[in-house]
Parts: sequence; structure tokens; C-alpha cells
Amino acid sequence: MNRAYVSNEIDKSTLVHLGRRSTLEKLHTKLPAGMSFAKGKKMFPALVECLLEIERGDILSFISFVQTWNQPPLETLCLTFLDQVPKDHIEECYRTLATHIDTGCLDEFKLDIFSQAPGIASRAHAFIYPSTYLRLLFTSFPNLRIVLLRVPIGYDLDDGVVLDLARALGAQLEEFSLVTDDQRVKPKNTLGGLRALAKYCPYLEKLVITFDASSVPEEEAQAPTRQFGIAELDVGFSEIAAHSSAAVARFLSSHFPCLEHIKALVQTRRWKQVQDRLPIRQVRRSARKGA
Repeated sequence: MNRAYVSNEIDKSTLVHLGRRSTLEKLHTKLPAGMSFAKGKKMFPALVECLLEIERGDILSFISFVQTWNQPPLETLCLTFLDQVPKDHIEECYRTLATHIDTGCLDEFKLDIFSQAPGIASRAHAFIYPSTYLRLLFTSFPNLRIVLLRVPIGYDLDDGVVLDLARALGAQLEEFSLVTDDQRVKPKNTLGGLRALAKYCPYLEKLVITFDASSVPEEEAQAPTRQFGIAELDVGFSEIAAHSSAAVARFLSSHFPCLEHIKALVQTRRWKQVQDRLPIRQVRRSARKGA
């Protein structure tokens, strides 16, 4: 048996039994809250793909579980926490993973944190995802190809972190999504961060990121790096200044000449104006009129 799909919650004895199988490569299951394991176990030596739902946001149960892993060549890890997660434990989670798996193999990481906790929006500072955690993620796992994070409130991000990430993950990065259900803290990263992604990530095809688009960076002295992989950009909760759609469209198209579609959760009318001004859309409209 090289795979185990358990649709319901799995009990500890079954999990230990599966972990002892030297050929088990795939594990898809739900991890109950309150589960703990004795340190020192050597389990899941061949695990390549792991998809877990963790009840009640119990990240400590997951950390205890990971501490039993025997350096598997894990390539895909998808974690869904079904409630809020104390953000202080996310750093511990990443460090534990880096200690107990072959870090060079991980190329797809997805983290979904769902939370319906009352009053969470009014305590945004307590739930915002710190940039230090994002930095720890891409420095610990340097070969990530797909990164998808979804958190309740938003990210404490700036252009310096985006630049470091783009340099670190570089050519192998294909999908980068920082999704949030709400953005209560104004983003520090700007359109300038997209410039770094265009320069260092030539194969990036999917990008979801919220940024401050209230001002447009000055043109560089040298010709801008052109990235041809991005055809659709999801700007999330990004806010744009009034009457700046033309300038934003020029900036985006100078770095992403194949960009044709823009998705937004706020100020959708302004972002639609940006989209309509993208050169590739204007060319298509002209072609239809001439047909």
C-alpha cells in the first residue's frame, strides 16, 4: 500500500500503523484535535504527498505529528485548519517541518486557515500574518514552486520581503498566492514589489497579492524586465487612487505585457478601468472592430 485516503477523522493507533509502512507515499486525512505523539518515533519515511485537515485549528497536534516523521522526501503539503490558529505557533510549525522533512524536496505548500471567531476583525493586529513567517517559509524551503497561503485578516508585508522572496525562489516559482478573507491593515508593499517578481520570477503564472497601488513608482533608467507568464492578476484588497488607472495600466503592462485580466475585491470599477487600458485588450478590441 503506497497511499491512504481516510475521509473521516483518523485515530492515533491507525495513524501510527500507517506511519510504520515504509512504502506509504500519500496521506489524505483529518487530524483530530488534542492528539499528541511521543518524540523519537521514526515514521512516514517515504511520504511524498500529505493533505491534512486539522480540527479546531489545533496546530500543536500537527506539530507533534510532524515530530514523528523520518525525513520523508515530501513534495506536496496542504494544510487546512478549520478554526483560528495562534500565529505564534506558525513559526514553530515551519521550524519543525524544516527539521523533520527533506527540505529540498518540498515544491508545493498550501496553508488554509479558516476562522469565524467573533471579534476577529476588531483584533486584526493579533491575527495578521507577520512577514517574518513568510521569510522563514521561503528560506527554509528553497525549492518551492507553488505557494498558497490563506489567512483571515491579512499580511504584514513590504517590498523588501517581496524582493527577498523573488530572489530566493526565483526561476522555479510558478504560483504565488497570498489570499485573505479581510484586509484590516493597510499593506506596506506596493507596485514596486511586482517589479521584483517580474524581474526574478520568469515562470510565474499565477499571482494573488494585495498591495498599495495609491502611487505609481517612477520609471527605471533601464528598460523594465518583461515577464510573459502572467495573463491574470488577482489584486485582492488593493486600493488604487482616483484618476490613476492609466498610470497603473502603463506600469503593469510594461512589466507584464501579456496581462489581460485583473480581479479585485475592492474598488472594482477603478480596476476595471485599469484592465480596459491594458495594451493587449486594446489590441483585441481593435481586431474585433476590424473583423
